[in-house]
Amino acid sequence: SGASVLMESIFGVAGTPPAPGQAWPCQAATLAHERHCSEIADNGDINTLGGGVYVESSAQLTLRGVSIDGNLGNPGALQIESGGNVTARNVRISQNSGGIKLDAGAQMDAEHLTLTGNTGIALELANNAATSMTLARSIVWANSSGIVKGAQATLNFDCNISQSAPFGLNANPVLVDTPRGLYRLGAGSAAIDLCLVSGQSSDLDGHARPAGNSYDGGAFESDGSLPDLMFADGFE
Repeated sequence: SGASVLMESIFGVAGTPPAPGQAWPCQAATLAHERHCSEIADNGDINTLGGGVYVESSAQLTLRGVSIDGNLGNPGALQIESGGNVTARNVRISQNSGGIKLDAGAQMDAEHLTLTGNTGIALELANNAATSMTLARSIVWANSSGIVKGAQATLNFDCNISQSAPFGLNANPVLVDTPRGLYRLGAGSAAIDLCLVSGQSSDLDGHARPAGNSYDGGAFESDGSLPDLMFADGFE
C-alpha cells in the first residue's frame, strides 16, 4: 500500500554500473531482435488479474521505456485498481490477452504508447467518475477491441492513432517488422510526423525524437530510412 516503483532497464551494459539512484545503462541498438532494455513478458495465466503488472491500494508506478508482451490474464498486460496511479512513457504493449484496464478510482498518464496485437480489449476504463486517464501521442491499433470507456470515466486524448473513434485519427500506422523488432513505423505510416509537441527526447529504441519535422506517434520514432519490410502481421 502506498508503494512507489520506477521500472527502467534490466539489460545493463557490462562493466558499467549505474549512477546512484539511476537504472543500469542500456543500449537498445546492441540487443537482439525483439529484445528491449526493459521487458515484462510471458507471465500469468488466463485467470490472473493483470498478468504482467498489477497495481492497487494507492500504489504509484512509473513505466519508462518498457515492452510488455505475451502476458496472460484479465487483462494480460496491466491492471490498475482503485487508487492506483500509473505513469507510462515509451511503452509497447502487444500480444497480451488484453491490454490496460483501469478500475474505479484508477488513474493513468500515458505518452507514446503502442498498443497493438492484443486479444480482448486494448484499453478499458471503468464507468466511474473517479477513473481518469490522459493518452497522448500513442497508437492503439489492430487489437481485438480498441478503447472502451465507461460514460462517467474521463479520458483526455491528444494526437493519437486509434482504431476506436473518437479517441484519435483512424488511419493506418503501417506497423512493420525491422531488424530491431516488430511494430516499428513503415513507409506511409499515418503516425509519422503526427504530433507537434512531445515530452520525450528519445523513443523505446533509444532513437532521438523527433527524427523528422515533427514527433511520431507511438513508442517508436521512425529512423528516416523506412525500408520496405514485411508488415508485423506477416503480410506484405
